[in-house]
Amino acid sequence: MAKKFQVSFEAPAKLISGRAMVDENEQELKLGKFLADHIAGAAAERNVIKLYGWACKMAAGDSIELDSEDMSSLKAFVELLPRLPLLLKAQCLEILNDAKASE
Repeated sequence: MAKKFQVSFEAPAKLISGRAMVDENEQELKLGKFLADHIAGAAAERNVIKLYGWACKMAAGDSIELDSEDMSSLKAFVELLPRLPLLLKAQCLEILNDAKASE
């Protein structure tokens, strides 16, 4: 059976200075919210239902369960998201890399 990873993007999105990004109410903005919005707004030809499910879970603040193939697919998809800023893309990829390294 394939190893499964629980991956959470509930880490705060950080500025280049390392400080957490905050909204107008000084609430920390979470990476999962940014990533969910970008996944939901992206054009995809494959794994549409799976990507949508992951985006819904991330938007709700839940972790997602990925196997190695899912991990590779999501990583490749994130790398190709054209409107996700490099700063946030790198933080999301670090979370995926850290989860994969923990196997």
